[in-house]
Amino acid sequence: MLRRTVFAGGFFLVLTLGAAPAVQAGELSFDSLAFVPVGGEGPKLDLPQYPDLHWRRVSFQPRMTNNFPEELKPLRVLTAPAASISGLAAAGDDLWAVSPETMKIYRLNATTGAVLDSVPAQGRSPSGLCWDGKALWQTDLAGSRIYELDRSGKVLKEFPVDFQPRAVLRGPAELLVSDWAKAAFHRLDPETGQELGTAPAPDDKLTGLTMAGGRLWCSRGNEILCFDRARALPVCGFNATLPGASAFAAAGLTADGKTLWFANAAGNQIAQIALPTNGQWIASAGRIRQDAFEMTYSNNSDRAVDSFTVLQNVPYFEMPGQRYVALEVEPPPRAYFRDDLGNITALVNLGRLEAGKTARCRVAATLWMADRRMAVDPDLITNAFTPAEAAYAHDFHAIEGADDPLVKSFVAEAEGGETNLYWRARRAHDALCRAVYYREPRTDSVAAVLRKGYGVCRNYSAAMESFGRLLGVPMLDAWAPHHETTFLMLPGLTPAIMEVTEDALSTNTAPAWERSRWFLGAPAREITTGVRGFAMHTRVLVDGTPFAYQWHCWLPDAVHDIRARGGWTVINPITGQTRRM
Repeated sequence: MLRRTVFAGGFFLVLTLGAAPAVQAGELSFDSLAFVPVGGEGPKLDLPQYPDLHWRRVSFQPRMTNNFPEELKPLRVLTAPAASISGLAAAGDDLWAVSPETMKIYRLNATTGAVLDSVPAQGRSPSGLCWDGKALWQTDLAGSRIYELDRSGKVLKEFPVDFQPRAVLRGPAELLVSDWAKAAFHRLDPETGQELGTAPAPDDKLTGLTMAGGRLWCSRGNEILCFDRARALPVCGFNATLPGASAFAAAGLTADGKTLWFANAAGNQIAQIALPTNGQWIASAGRIRQDAFEMTYSNNSDRAVDSFTVLQNVPYFEMPGQRYVALEVEPPPRAYFRDDLGNITALVNLGRLEAGKTARCRVAATLWMADRRMAVDPDLITNAFTPAEAAYAHDFHAIEGADDPLVKSFVAEAEGGETNLYWRARRAHDALCRAVYYREPRTDSVAAVLRKGYGVCRNYSAAMESFGRLLGVPMLDAWAPHHETTFLMLPGLTPAIMEVTEDALSTNTAPAWERSRWFLGAPAREITTGVRGFAMHTRVLVDGTPFAYQWHCWLPDAVHDIRARGGWTVINPITGQTRRM
């Protein structure tokens, strides 16, 4: 086993590399829109520890548009008939919409949005709405009442309730009504209004409920999420902010076959989108962002390096919702390489580096950054990892404290008897978020962090990677500037960034959605810079010349006493001013 100490941007890292496992080559990352393979003669990069893994030589293809396939694109957007639509109900070719501003329920043509009819809404604050095939159900948030109405607006039933009813859904044997003040559903008898019981909801302040694809979907704030009632856990969700919307609040969720309808209560819009499918990435609220990363290489020796060549990591990881629009590396690279996980590296010659002098390499990226999350149907997740994926579920580098019996018992208890890979990984994530709050620990041992009950981002990442090895699910250490996350692989799907820290920052009493919304994605403000796989943190050969890994770079073995330091800056695209991250 090899231990190597390197200077890493202001601190020292001790890298422990175990014996190299046999690895079958395979592309394991997201599709790249910006980097395409190139053929022909050119520099060649190999990994001596992993002879079957060859970094692919690629070229950068600038994009002149930020129209990306994962961006949320409505099938249609209708102009709402009134302000502040709070409830929607799909009924064949019709779409019903209720507005507390006008105190009316509108019947719309679902294709054109034309108003076909309107009837009076009931109560002091008309809120939720649903259609059961024969009648409308409407809630009154302020008046704590629920009404059944026929198509003419005639009141068929009226129930008082002892909570603030918001979203409503008519099921086969119950009315499911969300409690505005807490994360709970109330189950009511649709004939008498009598409460049949309560059940956990993903969060409070839900604004819409509907069944689609055999699952319960809810709206809240700017998000739409899928909820597993049997497990009382959210499955997945996404930011539903409409393109170009200056203000957005999702309300009135309803389903029509394989589509979802929702209103933008803050923008007088009603939108229809395709029901998300298993493995689909949904990116929204995107914006253009300019960033730069600069590495300085100081020659602390007493002799010059005639032709100083480095393998410079390009620390902007392309993924859905984080896309390159432009890239500039100075000095211009001889070649770009992409590893099996999607990390990009540039082969750069910095020229003659005199003793006591410093050379710089600058990576400037213009990115389209969006709130990015993946939808998933756990029932469609199999256990069939490819050999290339399965290799990443094994111990290819040491994690302190990962072999402690405490870690194994923690994961076994967290699984709760689940056999589905999604739910096994998800329950391990949820258990970690409950068990460990955010605070700098005295040790990075996974077992010690679990025992003490506190840690920071790098500890969450190390814990999830160690849990993945026990579960047989590849979970790798991933990076953002001064931050660590987790790279999750599930069979048949593209990988997902798991932002454990964001979920763990919520209190132990936080609703389930607050503690799991970033299980399959990352917010727009966060840049993913890379993933630690077989290719990272190992020695490489560039045209047969050995290079050793440092921090975001590889340096030739033959060059000594070079100190590498780096950092990120955000560039204001209007003023050009920079801010260090």
